[in-house]
Amino acid sequence: MKTNNKNKAALMLGILMLGIFVISINFASAEYKACFTKGDRYTYCTNQDEINLPYCNSAYCVCQRTLCTPCFKSYDPVRNCYVGGNSAVCLKMPTNCSSGSTGGGMDLDVTPPEFIIKSPVKDTIYNSRKVYLDFSLNEVADVYYRDLTKSTVSWTRICSKCPASQTSYAKQITFKEGNNNLMFKAVDLRGNTAYENISFFVDSIKPRTYTTYPRSNSFADGNFEVQFKEANPKKATLHYGTDKATLDLNKCTYAVGKQICEIDVDLKKYSGQTIGYYFEIEDIAGNKYSSRNTLVKVDTTAPVLNNPNSFFKIVNNRYVEFNLSIDEENLYKVTSRNTLNPRASPTTMCTRLTNGYCYKKQSFAKGDYSLSIEISDKAGHVIAVPATFTINY
Repeated sequence: MKTNNKNKAALMLGILMLGIFVISINFASAEYKACFTKGDRYTYCTNQDEINLPYCNSAYCVCQRTLCTPCFKSYDPVRNCYVGGNSAVCLKMPTNCSSGSTGGGMDLDVTPPEFIIKSPVKDTIYNSRKVYLDFSLNEVADVYYRDLTKSTVSWTRICSKCPASQTSYAKQITFKEGNNNLMFKAVDLRGNTAYENISFFVDSIKPRTYTTYPRSNSFADGNFEVQFKEANPKKATLHYGTDKATLDLNKCTYAVGKQICEIDVDLKKYSGQTIGYYFEIEDIAGNKYSSRNTLVKVDTTAPVLNNPNSFFKIVNNRYVEFNLSIDEENLYKVTSRNTLNPRASPTTMCTRLTNGYCYKKQSFAKGDYSLSIEISDKAGHVIAVPATFTINY
């Protein structure tokens, strides 16, 4: 009886030892060594704060040697983390892995994703702050961007676990006005990172005109002016009558936040007519703005004095009679100015003509006189003739 009990005990002990041996084999077969190269990151599925290793923080661990072979039991692709293995078992395993594989025969991804930015296009000028961001990925990844013109180094997330496709993302994003120098990065589920740099320019603000000359219903002799506001002007065009002319932007001046540009054109074929004109301003992004159409009267001819040698005479030794025969349909005024007395103000002689004449009788004190008789029209043309005489009484 005792012999049978001893046999049964031995049999049970044998079965128990066999079970432990089988479990040990199964446990050992689950362990493997993963291979990481210097700088590679990996995460444990347990709380990172519980990983008491000098090269691990609360977020991840970093390989700090040429080759790191941590011991794992399995990889969780959903959580993108590893289940720690039995180090004692891994110590007995040969280091038969290389960059890109594990000792247990499991492939390890150390290759950055193929990350292609399709839009914005490098060095392109956009006329809207809302620009389509379009990129493709060959694997699932988180995508971020940052503005390299800013001193901050924070990243803006575009999407998490962006899908792997030819159009992984295609949505509008609002960028700042002016130059945009951006860095994009795509981080796959294993922490591998790809970078792309893109520079482009945004000019969404249309040009704006403030003032144009000549004024409405005034006279034009061929000189035109426009004042406008535009940070990036490309072209300024004057449209007048049935013609147009391009302004030289290099000759414009800048004052009080505005560009001031002038141009002279030949209006002889429109002389005596009323024509319309306007300016069109275009910026580097193709935005255009036109001033309102302004009607002006064209006068390209200066006044003509028909009697330059006999337009005045001295009467009674102290009076001078001026009688100027003038051809000018749009007379502004006739003035006289004493060139021997720069401080003296000009004297208005006529503002209109009577039968083509400007008549004025003036008294003068004793002395020598040298006058400049100036005849001007409403278009701005001016002619001047001298009148020299002596009053002696």
